[in-house]
Amino acid sequence: MLENYYRILGIPADADETTLKKTFRRLALKFHPDVNNAPDANQRFQELCEAYEVLLRHIKYQTIVHTDRQYENEEDAYSYEDVIREARAAAHKRARMKYEKMKAEKELFEQSGLREVVLFFNYAGRFLAFPLVIFLFGFPIVIAIREGLEVFFILLILWIIGGFLLLQMISLRKTWFRQGKFRWKVKDFYKLFDFSPITDHPNSDCYYCKGKKADSQPHKLSFHKIREILIQNHGVYQHSVGYKRKFKDVVIPRGVKARKVHFYQSLIKILSLGLSLLFVPFPDIIWRFCFGLFAGLYLSTMLTLITRTRSKVSYLLNYFLLIKVSIWMMVIISQSTLHPGFILESTEYTFFYLVILTFFGDMILDLILKLTPFYKHLYQPIFPQGPVIDRLFREGYQNYLDIPVWSTVYPLFMWFF
Repeated sequence: MLENYYRILGIPADADETTLKKTFRRLALKFHPDVNNAPDANQRFQELCEAYEVLLRHIKYQTIVHTDRQYENEEDAYSYEDVIREARAAAHKRARMKYEKMKAEKELFEQSGLREVVLFFNYAGRFLAFPLVIFLFGFPIVIAIREGLEVFFILLILWIIGGFLLLQMISLRKTWFRQGKFRWKVKDFYKLFDFSPITDHPNSDCYYCKGKKADSQPHKLSFHKIREILIQNHGVYQHSVGYKRKFKDVVIPRGVKARKVHFYQSLIKILSLGLSLLFVPFPDIIWRFCFGLFAGLYLSTMLTLITRTRSKVSYLLNYFLLIKVSIWMMVIISQSTLHPGFILESTEYTFFYLVILTFFGDMILDLILKLTPFYKHLYQPIFPQGPVIDRLFREGYQNYLDIPVWSTVYPLFMWFF
């Protein structure tokens, strides 16, 4: 029976959930009765929906770790007839979905800027994984040769992290660099420098500059609320977490002046970091990086004050971020030496501590802060963001997932751009 469903969708029997969803979106838009005039379009669309729902449940059954109850045998855990019945009911409901709604969902997934950002980080992370694995395995050996075996056993946690990463790379070797194609084109890059008004008669005021009209491209923010967490198991060494989320998009009116200021803010931050990495006379890259970040923060803030323009990324600043940055700086400073001429140099162990903070810092800090009475206010922006955004934060919406690595890299990327 399952072979027939795989044949209907034209995917291999070992296809994962992502491949299944992408294939279904493409075929559903092609055979939807609203746009396909073939006599059997309605029947074909029903078959697609049923195949999708059945295989989706089949894949999730294979991967979800059951933590709420233990089954005595396979038949108790999985009734094929129940799955088919539930899948057909869901397929019937999905088949009634209008074409425009389905098209909008596909465009939101494949054409949104968020997709490109996620894709960029996917490829960047996968390229950086190779030198990271070499470092995680090689650093403890180098330190053990220089300092002794006592230090080596302390650093064995790097081998554990590197081992999990290496096993993940091996298991996904066929698709490691096949995450999708970028849809950005050269003409999209030129649009970044086009500050021409998009309308001569704007209907709303610019949120970022008082007294200005919103005659330029608006600034868009996406929020999500986690509704369910699905723990997936693809083997002993392959675990992942899936999230069912509810999304909200907020469009903020913006004028030409605000858009120019925001563009120059990003440019200042990038130049400050790049010039600091190249020319600041600190011996190590960690302090040059920190100097570039703080210089970019200071100069971009001065620009907003001089031009009387609100920053578009002030929503990122919350008390949790301040606590996290303070801890990071305390660790870096504690592992650094001040030389004459105000030259700062970190020790060879600094990078090790930063790796630990990247993977475990947010998780441990969040667990500790949950015990405090002010925990629910930690993730809300310090500065007011307007009634709509403030309400979403109070309702538990977030801008990004608070998960290891991502919760460090993504806010930094959004701050730059």
